[in-house]
Amino acid sequence: MERSLNAYDVKSGPQDAPWTYQEHGYMVDILGEKWFSEHFLNHIGPERLQILIMDGHSSHESLGLIHRARQANIILIALPPHII
Repeated sequence: MERSLNAYDVKSGPQDAPWTYQEHGYMVDILGEKWFSEHFLNHIGPERLQILIMDGHSSHESLGLIHRARQANIILIALPPHII
């Protein structure tokens, strides 16, 4: 864990900035849902409809995140993956 803290320089980031990590080092559904519910929804303001454009990573397409977005009247748009 110390290596990841130093690699991303979390200690010198904005005071009270939220951060987390995943043991395996890649994004997972639960972190996407946590970010959406605890960070995004708390900082977007009350006006609706709103659109959130995301890349097509599977952690952004979890049922929990989609359900919370529908409850909050947020339209989700997932961009397709870049395929050569």
